[in-house]
Amino acid sequence: MVNGYPICDKCMKAFNPVFGKDKINDKYKLYYLYNYDQNIRDLIYRYKGCNDYELKDAFIKRFSFWLRMKFSGYTIVPAPSSKEKEEERGFQHVEEVFSALKFKINQCFIKTSDFKQSSLTVNERKEVASKLEIVNGQSVKGKRILIVDDIYTTGSTVKAMISKLEPYHPKDIKVLVVAKTIYNPNKAHNNNLE
Repeated sequence: MVNGYPICDKCMKAFNPVFGKDKINDKYKLYYLYNYDQNIRDLIYRYKGCNDYELKDAFIKRFSFWLRMKFSGYTIVPAPSSKEKEEERGFQHVEEVFSALKFKINQCFIKTSDFKQSSLTVNERKEVASKLEIVNGQSVKGKRILIVDDIYTTGSTVKAMISKLEPYHPKDIKVLVVAKTIYNPNKAHNNNLE
């Protein structure tokens, strides 16, 4: 551990943050800290696949002050894991990463069945909404909501969460993820978050 981080200084430099932003459905702002490259893929796998809990602070801790300022007044709504995965790991991996922001966390989503996104086809990913359920939706009414997740690939989970939140009329919805898959390497991404 170096300077309070669970990995060495050399490894921290390999993270290579991009601070990108994008839009979901031409309406909702999506912010991501890293491109989903091999380094980030390996670290996320070690964290959630190998239960290396100490890595939870490596992803956003050094940016937490800035992120707290950027999203001040927002309530975190984490993408859910299955109950079985949470019991197997002993922690909710998305919630733990973003707990460094010290915002109120509203676990208003549950997975109704266990599935691994990476094992789903594109068409199966479109059906993710049927595997998510919102509980106590009234708790988001009039609130500023920050949906958080670890990886944004096709966006099916986040889009499903947004569609289930909209009927409860939150004041605002934004999305923050650790990493986003970049499909077109020739497409420039915006390195400046507002």
